[in-house]
Amino acid sequence: MENISWWRTEVGEPEIDRMVSAIRNEHLSQGPVVAELEQQLAQVLGVPHVMMTPSGSASLLMAMLVAGVGPGDEVIVPAYTWIATAHASRLLGAKVVLADIEAGRPILDIADVERRLTSRTKAVVPVHLNGRAANMPALKKLADKHGFMIVEDSCQSLFSKLGGKPLGTFGDIGCFSLGVTKLITTGQGGFVVTSDPKLYEKMRAIKTHGVTTDDRGLETYVFPGFNFKYTDFQAALGIGQLAHAEKRIAHVKKIDQRYREAFPTLPYLHHVAVDVAGGEVPLWVEVETAERERLKDYLDANGIQTNRVHLSLDHAPHLGPQDGCGNAHAFAKRGLILPCGPTQPLENVDRVIDTLRRFNPEAA
Repeated sequence: MENISWWRTEVGEPEIDRMVSAIRNEHLSQGPVVAELEQQLAQVLGVPHVMMTPSGSASLLMAMLVAGVGPGDEVIVPAYTWIATAHASRLLGAKVVLADIEAGRPILDIADVERRLTSRTKAVVPVHLNGRAANMPALKKLADKHGFMIVEDSCQSLFSKLGGKPLGTFGDIGCFSLGVTKLITTGQGGFVVTSDPKLYEKMRAIKTHGVTTDDRGLETYVFPGFNFKYTDFQAALGIGQLAHAEKRIAHVKKIDQRYREAFPTLPYLHHVAVDVAGGEVPLWVEVETAERERLKDYLDANGIQTNRVHLSLDHAPHLGPQDGCGNAHAFAKRGLILPCGPTQPLENVDRVIDTLRRFNPEAA
C-alpha cells in the first residue's frame, strides 16, 4: 500500500508544454509571459495592478519597502503565522509587535490589534491563513482612524472571498504566494496587488533596485530597492495552472466536505473550520487535538503523512519580548494538517478517515 503524503499537487502536460514553448522562444527572464500572467491575475482579482515577485516572502518584503517601513516604526502581525510575515518588516529594522489570534480561529484578533496600536504603528498585516478572512471591515475602520497602512498577507488565500470581494484587495497592498503548497503553483513565486497607482509606480522602481529609466534609456536612482523580478518560464507554468483553478477549487472543497462529514465520528478531533459557504477556500484541512504527537506517530506508522502547524512567533528571540499570545500558543501546540491538496485523490482521504476511526485516544 502506497504512503499518503500530506500534500498533493501536480504539473500536467499543458503546463509543461507552455514552459517548453517559453524556453524555445527565449522567454527566460521577465518578459511578455510575465505580463500575460499579471493581466490574468488582475482580472481574477478585479484589481488594476499586479506585479509578479520571486516568492510570497519577497512580496511581503516589497510591500514593506513600498510602505516605507524602517527603524523606529512598528508593524503589527499575528502571533500565529508563518514567520515570513514578521521577517519582512524585521529585516528593514522595524519593531515587530505580535497581536494574538481569535479564540478558536487562527486569524488576527482585531480587538487585540487596537490595544497594541501606538503612534509608531506604520502598518498592520492581517494574515488570511488557510483561506480564512480576517475582519477587514473592522481593521479598515482602525486604519482610517489611526493612519496606518494595511498590507494583507494573502499567501494562503488566493481565490478566497469576503462578502464577494477577493481577499488581498481590501487593504493598501495584497501579497500572494504561488509556492508548491498553494492551489496553483509555479514552484516558487508570488505577486503583489494594489489599486493605488502611486504605490504601483513605486513597486515598479523597487522591483529593479529602485532604478527608473526614461524613454531614452537613461537611468535615475530613486530609492533603495532589490531584484524582485520573475521569469517567463515560471509565468508560463502559472498560466497553465491558472487555467485549472476552478477545478482545483472544487476539488479542495470536496476534500473539506469529505472530512467534515466524518469529524462527528472522531470526537478527539476539533476541525478548525473554513467558511466555504461564505466564500473562503480551504487550502488545507486543519484539526486540533490534545493527542497530536501520538496521533501523528500512529498515522505515520500507517503510511499517512501529516504536518504540524508552525510555532507561534513569540518563540522567535530575534523578534524581541512579546506577551499576550495565549490563543496562538494553544493552536500551535495542538494543530495538525491532514492529507489534502488540489490533486489529493479522494480515495486517499477515505483511507485517512478509516485510519482515524481506528485510533484509540485513551490507549496508553
